[in-house]
Amino acid sequence: MISRRQMMAASFIGTSALLGSSSAGIAGGAEEDSSWLLIPEGETWTAEAGTNSTFDGVTMENSAQLVFEPDASLTLQSVGEESDLEAQISVETTEASDIDESSVNLSGELTELQGYDEATCYFEYRNYGSTDWNETTHQSRSTTGSFDEIVTGLESDTRYEFRGVVEAGDSSSKGTVRTFSTDKKARELGVKTGETTDVDDSASQVTGELTELEGYDAAECYFEYRPYGSSDWSSTTGRTKEASGTFGEVLDGLFPDTVYEYRAVAAVDDERETGETRRFETDQEEEEPEAYPVIGTFDVSTRTTGPWLRADVKWEVSDPNGDLDTVTTELLSADGLILDREITSVTGETASDRHNLRSRNDDPDVVRLTVSDLNGNRTTMDRDIIF
Repeated sequence: MISRRQMMAASFIGTSALLGSSSAGIAGGAEEDSSWLLIPEGETWTAEAGTNSTFDGVTMENSAQLVFEPDASLTLQSVGEESDLEAQISVETTEASDIDESSVNLSGELTELQGYDEATCYFEYRNYGSTDWNETTHQSRSTTGSFDEIVTGLESDTRYEFRGVVEAGDSSSKGTVRTFSTDKKARELGVKTGETTDVDDSASQVTGELTELEGYDAAECYFEYRPYGSSDWSSTTGRTKEASGTFGEVLDGLFPDTVYEYRAVAAVDDERETGETRRFETDQEEEEPEAYPVIGTFDVSTRTTGPWLRADVKWEVSDPNGDLDTVTTELLSADGLILDREITSVTGETASDRHNLRSRNDDPDVVRLTVSDLNGNRTTMDRDIIF
């Protein structure tokens, strides 16, 4: 930009004029002062505004005043066209400091401000290799010197380039492009091992908590467990968590009356964190009650044929475990002697049949039915009979 300053000339026409530093002014008589210089009639002396001019060894400064005697006349006139003086602005890009994962302090210096009352300073920045610049807040400056700006909201682990910019009027100047890289995003992964609940002889509910997930999109959370004293860990199926919080799992297929240790685990790629190792003990195994065979039907009818006292027995039996073995019927005397017996082998869950018992020498008193399974469990039932 060009700054225009008017150059003026003082033309003195008349008998004489004086030039000096008196405050007498242009429209009055000269004061008596030995410093005044008499300008000859018809001569013209010119002093440019903002400069010092010397005429015949006499210096006329910018603040000098022109005075004249009563008979002299004074005319001020412009000298030719306006003169152009070059205005100057410039800026220097200095440094990037206080860099972290998302912000930076950019510094620059306004090195020249000539011909302007003030200038606007700011920074341009962008991802390295990008085509579009971003601008920081504009700052108004009336003197040269340093300026800076804190830029936030940057991407972590990213290279940027920046430069200082100054503008004044229609002119602008840009500093050297420099680069910086933001820090890698701080990452933190944390997990805590929780309590156990609902422990029995073969299973337990375990809990954990993902306490930190800073700088990661998600983590795989699971549990490791083993019998206390063992060297090998078993793992549960992983659960993906995108935010901190609790998680749990049922450990089953455990041995009864056994101490186990377990711990919560959080993993992201090659990063892995474990909670403290804790213990629990499974309950003793509950013995299942013996499943005894069941007598469903036990009907007895008596009759006499010749010398024989006969007992016809109709029976039906079952076993909850499906392992029936034998069915025995016995004809007993009053004092418990076995007068007759019949045994049938059976299998499976249910069986039915008829037995025919008889006696000719003693007086039968009871029919006894016994069913047994493969485990040796027996169920017995008696029926009194009368002939």
